[in-house]
This record gives sequence, C-alpha cells and structure tokens, in this order.
Amino acid sequence: NQKANQAQQQKNAAQAEVEDLKTELTGLLSDITLLEEDIKYKDSQIQQAQSDYDDALVREKEQYEAMKKRIRYMYEKGDTEYLDVLLKVKSMSDLLNKSEYISDIYDYDRKKLEEYQQTKMEVAAYKEQLQNDKDEMEGMQIEYKGQQQTLENTIAKKRSQIADFPVSGCKESGSSLYPDHRKEK
Repeated sequence: NQKANQAQQQKNAAQAEVEDLKTELTGLLSDITLLEEDIKYKDSQIQQAQSDYDDALVREKEQYEAMKKRIRYMYEKGDTEYLDVLLKVKSMSDLLNKSEYISDIYDYDRKKLEEYQQTKMEVAAYKEQLQNDKDEMEGMQIEYKGQQQTLENTIAKKRSQIADFPVSGCKESGSSLYPDHRKEK
C-alpha cells in the first residue's frame, strides 16, 4: 500500500510537471509567434523605408543635376544677361516688369536651392531610419533565435527527465506489477 501511494504521488508529480511543461511551452510558442509577427511587420517597414530612401536619392540627384545646369548657365552667361535685360528697357513700366522678372528668377533659384537642401535632409533622415529599422530587425531576429533555442533546450531537458522518470509499482506477494526502470546513480 505504501508503494502504491508512493507510485500515485510520483504519478501526480509527473502530471504536475507535464502541466508546467505545457504552460512553459505554450508561453514560449506564444512569444515566438509574436516575434514572428513583429519581424514580418518590421520587414514591411524596412521595405517602405528603403523605397522612400531610394525615391529621395533619385529626387536629390535630379535636383542636383538641375542646379548644376542652372549654375553652369549663370556662369557662362554671367550677370551681363541681367544687365542686358535692364539696359534694353523702353519705358518705366518695362523696367518694372523686367526687374520683377529678374526677381522671380532669383526667387525661383532660391526656392530650388531650398528644395534641394530639404531633399538632402530627407535622404539623411531616411537613411538613418532605415539603419535603425535594420538594427531593430537584427535584434528581433537574435531574440527570435534565442527563444527558439530556449524552446529546443526545454523540450530536450523534459525529454531527458521523462526518460529518467522512475516507473515503479507496488509489490504484492513478492511479484512486481511494474518493473523498476530507475537508473542507478
């Protein structure tokens, strides 16, 4: 009877351990699933950031080329074009129109320079965001691998414990109903 009680206690302890294991494995699988979802989301963010960065680089290059052409034109023609425009005026209203035209050109050039500077800042911001996203993704992948390793270690540990679990029964009239499979240590 004492051996039967002992066997029942071992069985209860084993069942409690199995329940603990189920809970632990469920938690680990849940963590892994959440990490997989986070990784997929972060991957889509990285793709969007890469697209934004590439678009900004193209825009920056186009603006740079346009500014280069404008500067080359201004260098080749010099300020004499503005002077020629002003010297060829026929009336005071023509002078005002031509000076407004020159002012508009100056404003346009200034606006394009500011747009170029803004684009350069956007490119830098996109590049930084992209790098941050990639770093965060790398950290998530390391955490994911760690969770997978923890899960594999837990499963291996529990398999080992199950293999070492003693199966013993009560002895009645000198015969063993359950053979004793405990390993000697």
